[in-house]
Amino acid sequence: MLVLLDRADCPVATPARPWDRLMARVRASRLDSDLARDASPDSTVALALRAQMLVSERTRRNVADSARRLLATAMGPPAADRSQTPASDRSQTPPADRSQALAPGGSPASPAGSLLAYGGRGPQMPAARRPRVPVCRDRVRESAEELGDLIRRLLADGPVAARGVALASALLRDGCGPLYHRANADDVRARVREAVTALDPLTG
Repeated sequence: MLVLLDRADCPVATPARPWDRLMARVRASRLDSDLARDASPDSTVALALRAQMLVSERTRRNVADSARRLLATAMGPPAADRSQTPASDRSQTPPADRSQALAPGGSPASPAGSLLAYGGRGPQMPAARRPRVPVCRDRVRESAEELGDLIRRLLADGPVAARGVALASALLRDGCGPLYHRANADDVRARVREAVTALDPLTG
């Protein structure tokens, strides 16, 4: 496998060894941080390989699914309410209609509710699993429109820039970030909009 690196403003084909591919996976978090900070994906073999992984359809769909699960958690009933339901009652309760229950304010016609129910490509809403760290539900709800734009852009046909996927992935998985950590004062809507803009290959 060959990757193109930028050497003195001249693309150079460089072989990627199995060890390089392994290290690109092992160091994924660090490489994502570098790409999110606008490091050139053409500067090293590891960054080039990681960038290729990020823009793949599989990774884009995984990041979009993470955003949908986050929305489902924020718009559903609090975890404390679910945990108080006896196991016997839960086993006898029919599943709710997510297209109705997950829309903000109970409105199935809202853009966020539509994304949660259908994900833009047919009924495929992932289950709302309880996150390992609490979600700042109000911040997620306030950013529902921007998160919806992010999901649609990730799932759309056509190329995307690795930096945009890295920014989105870092925001969604950072337990110390503004989506989960109340003391983090970053503007969630601005962070999501930054990721959406950076997905454009011409500007990202």
